[in-house]
Amino acid sequence: MDNRQPKRSPAWQSLCPGGAGTRRMAFFMLGVTMALTACEDRDETHPEDPAVPERLSVQPARVTLDLATETHAVFTASGGTPPYRWSVSDASLGHVADTSAGIITYTAESGAAGANVVTVQDRKGWTVEAIVLQVTGTGTTP
Repeated sequence: MDNRQPKRSPAWQSLCPGGAGTRRMAFFMLGVTMALTACEDRDETHPEDPAVPERLSVQPARVTLDLATETHAVFTASGGTPPYRWSVSDASLGHVADTSAGIITYTAESGAAGANVVTVQDRKGWTVEAIVLQVTGTGTTP
């Protein structure tokens, strides 16, 4: 058991990525009891506990590439639980290299204007996204 996590019922704990905490609520309506479960964000807990990792984040959160002069952007992941896994939503627009590193370079495909989403996921399954807007020299996308 991960000693950085508060003690919780293992049955509920397994519903959230990385064993994150849960909140359970029960409602009684017309003779029927319904239970709702939601994953808590672990990062709002225990600021005094240095063993609890920081919230996963990516910088910058948004990049605009003018394809006439720029074809690369550098993204940095921090917090969460390494290793990281990077991906893009549309490989026809661009790609990332070395997808397990904390710092990666996004490379736009030549002349491919549009919007791409760069996603980073940590070992525990938490994800964050950044947007790459690729425009032509006139500042337009298709």
